[in-house]
Amino acid sequence: MLLQGVRVPGVITCMMLFCAVFIIVRFGITIDRPGEPRVQPGLLLFIIPGVLAGLTAREAPLVVALGGALLAIPICLLLSFSHFVVDSGFWQELAWYASALFWCGSGALVIMLWRAMFGTRPHS
Repeated sequence: MLLQGVRVPGVITCMMLFCAVFIIVRFGITIDRPGEPRVQPGLLLFIIPGVLAGLTAREAPLVVALGGALLAIPICLLLSFSHFVVDSGFWQELAWYASALFWCGSGALVIMLWRAMFGTRPHS
């Protein structure tokens, strides 16, 4: 069954983190350091919700991360179009969200790889 290891609190947590990262990235929060150029966090920050979903979901981390991100994308679309933040068209925004979805899923895949490589092994 596809949704066997999925827990609703994990999906909601990933959705809220995805929305928080969206606000940080899209509303132009920058990091200013004296004497250095201005740093803007990019789409790579979307790894964070995927990693946290992977750490909290033991059985299906990828499904939890992608489910939370897919539930958050319509909310983020409404938020961006209601505040007139978007200078681009709908399809370009949808491509940007697909990239964010990719990075969120990549975060969960990193945790799955880590568990597969360094998980508990039987003692011989």
